[in-house]
Amino acid sequence: MKTITMMMALLLIAEVSWSADHAERFLGNNEDQKGMESNPVLEVALYQVKDNSHENFQEVSAEAHDYLKTFDGYLRSSRYKSILKDRYYLDIVSWESLEQAKKAQIRFESDPEVSIFLSSIEDMKFFDHVQSISEDRYHELMEGDILEFASFYIQSGSFESYVHSRDLLMDHIGTNYDDFKNVHTVRSIKEPELIIDLAHWGNYESCGVAQKEIESHQLFADFVVNFDMEKEVVMEFFKKIEE
Repeated sequence: MKTITMMMALLLIAEVSWSADHAERFLGNNEDQKGMESNPVLEVALYQVKDNSHENFQEVSAEAHDYLKTFDGYLRSSRYKSILKDRYYLDIVSWESLEQAKKAQIRFESDPEVSIFLSSIEDMKFFDHVQSISEDRYHELMEGDILEFASFYIQSGSFESYVHSRDLLMDHIGTNYDDFKNVHTVRSIKEPELIIDLAHWGNYESCGVAQKEIESHQLFADFVVNFDMEKEVVMEFFKKIEE
């Protein structure tokens, strides 16, 4: 079972302000499908590159992302580098649809134009196609802000409760912590209980301070009761690679 400290880190990446129509939109299999059909698809890849490829990897990565722009359905992409772990990177690519994302994935994985990029990857830590639940902004983003990434599972059938407790708790965080800039929460298309939070903070230290202060809050207790403690948690901190 994960520790409370780990769950606090997850907490600090979630977002605020869920209205009743948001909750209804994603409850039940039929409603899930309807909501996802109207959303662009995000492709999220977290990976570690080989030690002997690291020196010039950012250049190789930039060329690969430029090449992605020629693919049907491509919308935009962002690249990030871990601030805590050596050779860890995060790529987020937006596609018009899941069909186009999957076609692009098949083409990309066998395309000689990106063979150097692919051969540079040592271990794919996380890969999934997801769609947005909500994206909220609290304070203005600044150059140098960090991105906190977390993937985790909620218990089956707990989504409505999760949304309600999250609304209350994230409203509290967004109001009381100026360094909590924004958060984009997405949901796996393949596994609806898998949630990914992408949150921007002013700096790593402020995230840690907020974590300690809110750990004993009742809103936090009401929030974490919805999590599936037996499933894997992935969490990293990144800084954006400027183009």
